[in-house]
Amino acid sequence: MVGVLNSALSFGYYGNVIRKLYLEPEAIGGTAEAPAVGARGAPAGRATGEAAHAPVATATWGLWAALWVSVGLTMLLGIVPGLLFGALG
Repeated sequence: MVGVLNSALSFGYYGNVIRKLYLEPEAIGGTAEAPAVGARGAPAGRATGEAAHAPVATATWGLWAALWVSVGLTMLLGIVPGLLFGALG
């Protein structure tokens, strides 16, 4: 039981870290170095009309379905490991 609670707590913590790293847009005005500037003030390697940042990918229903199926199976096999060991013989 302690292991299940520990797994749930760590999922909450590391899920938040992963969400902040990959799912939230990048903060503007951070401490990162300024990009190199090319001709006419445009970022190096880009035309003057192009956006400076890459588009942020959004999670689709398929990604969410895969996530919840894997979470559900992990929880099921963590709570009732006999299902896995019984199937393997």
